[in-house]
Amino acid sequence: MSATDPRLLSAYNRELLYLRRRSAEFAEDNRQVAGLLGLDAPTDPDPHVERLMEGVAFLNARVRVKMEEEFPRFTQSLLEALYPHYLAPTPAMAIVALKPMKGDATPPKGVLHERGSTLMASLSGDMTQPVQFTTGQDVTLLPLTVMAVEYLPTRAAIAAACGEALGEAGLRFRIEATSAAPLSALTIDRLPLFLGGSGDVPGLLYQQLLDDSLGVRLAAPERGRKQSWIERAGAVVPHGFGPEEALLPDEQRSFGGYRLLAEYFAMPQKFRFICLTGLAAGFARADRALDIVIPLKRAVPQLASAVADDSLLPFVTPVINLFEKRFDRVLVDQRQSEHIVLPDRTAALDFEVYRLDSVTGFATEDMVGTPALPLYARRVERGAKPLYYTLRRRLRRLTEAETRRRREGDYIGTEAWISLSSPGNPALAGGIIELGARGLVTNRALSTRLRPGAALLELTMMDMKATGGIEMLIGPTRPQPPMGMVDSGWRIISHLAPGRDGFVRADGAPDALADHLSLYLRDQSPVMRREIQGLSGLTSRLVTRRANGSSRLAFLRGQRLTLELAWNSYEAGTAYLFSTVVARFLADFATINSFAECEVKADNGLSWHWRHLARDVDGEGLWTGRRPTI
Repeated sequence: MSATDPRLLSAYNRELLYLRRRSAEFAEDNRQVAGLLGLDAPTDPDPHVERLMEGVAFLNARVRVKMEEEFPRFTQSLLEALYPHYLAPTPAMAIVALKPMKGDATPPKGVLHERGSTLMASLSGDMTQPVQFTTGQDVTLLPLTVMAVEYLPTRAAIAAACGEALGEAGLRFRIEATSAAPLSALTIDRLPLFLGGSGDVPGLLYQQLLDDSLGVRLAAPERGRKQSWIERAGAVVPHGFGPEEALLPDEQRSFGGYRLLAEYFAMPQKFRFICLTGLAAGFARADRALDIVIPLKRAVPQLASAVADDSLLPFVTPVINLFEKRFDRVLVDQRQSEHIVLPDRTAALDFEVYRLDSVTGFATEDMVGTPALPLYARRVERGAKPLYYTLRRRLRRLTEAETRRRREGDYIGTEAWISLSSPGNPALAGGIIELGARGLVTNRALSTRLRPGAALLELTMMDMKATGGIEMLIGPTRPQPPMGMVDSGWRIISHLAPGRDGFVRADGAPDALADHLSLYLRDQSPVMRREIQGLSGLTSRLVTRRANGSSRLAFLRGQRLTLELAWNSYEAGTAYLFSTVVARFLADFATINSFAECEVKADNGLSWHWRHLARDVDGEGLWTGRRPTI
């Protein structure tokens, strides 16, 4: 607590007002004594008595603020052991498209940009510190382009495209080679695509391709459509839900299903990816082009004129402003109980601590150092007396100049303070003079200065192999402070209740699930708030399913959850994606050796059923829960 803490001034004014009121009451009841104390003349008080009351009010205010800090300290310590990701800020996220070099610069086998690649973003001539992003998916650049994307709104249109009416509607597009090598030289079986565009189009198309798809048809146009159509060549599957496509880092101490919710409410566009599978046979027969038609079991007329070439985009990945960094040394003053952790002292406001991965304490003339463990670390040998640390976060204190310039909604960020202890060996912590640390950091509020399409926006990768350019399609989103700080800590603790009791209530009310989801409403988005408010019911019944993929005949007992939605609470195309994320979360939330399948029913008659959620692309194996039983 510093002298500039705004809570201190407020508490001081309350304490001083209380003392003056009580002194006035005392003066009315004890006029003779009040005269001796200088309390009988409120309009002309004794200056010495005034200074005394002000001093007492100041001391009481400090005690009050310290007492108010005790509960946040308790919740932070509890969350550090159970849900440490709730104490970390939510970094800025964005969607970027990589553009392959034209001609033969991209080899037929493709060029892989692995997940975790570094991307730098800056404004030309306006930023001394670039914003560093990390990619969230593998991107393989190939010498091809997706073009001529067209929505077929009638049975006649799809019959004209495929030679027979395969559905009520369809989506047709073409893949063309951009190098001298034919498409048959490309070893492709899967092609991830991002659903671009604006308004309702991406959401409606996402629902159509994943819920209404009747397979994938492939044809090489050079060889005649009637003879070369490959029936049931592949399938359309969702992309972006697996741990290999995660943006936020995995936290071993937390239930992994919460990552889906955190990512969805931070940037729902992160899940607007699909993947076409089973394409190898079509590419093997293609020369310069390959036509793809996806028949659909129902038509959405408004997509007929809205779908365009930018509706299906290859070579796209989400990125996050989160990266690993070695911190500057922390100078330890034994007269202080806490020490501020600064990733870079020369640019303290450009970096914010997300997580500490390793801490090492150094004593005088100690070149090796002593590893420090989190206070609640489990990997401690019996009889060992190691060095421990605790990390406390608090909102950053603004300077007077920053307070004057600050606009409503500006991101302030947090500060990280570290303290040391060595139970059973106090001399160990007492001899530490410096701390070295590594961890994950963000660029705090620097990303808020970036805007997609800005003329001065420069995007580069550390390795630009076969990359002709980079375009930011969406974002970056605004960074958000930790959920487990300030007044929301008690709400985070409520995460413990569903772990014991589940989300289903006897009266079918979805309040427990809705409260759980509302914890992730970081920017108070009215659209997403309406999505949660659209939950109107949640019921369950026990079911038994065969464990697919097992070498033995085995059965599992689980729950069939029925989630009811009020359709008017959702914008066009958002209900299906929201339901998909919630269904995946509920499937993960089932306990180990059990499962949960989800059915969603809307009050307009639409329904979706996720029965056999599979952990792999081929759909083998029943999706069992991941939540520990304890």
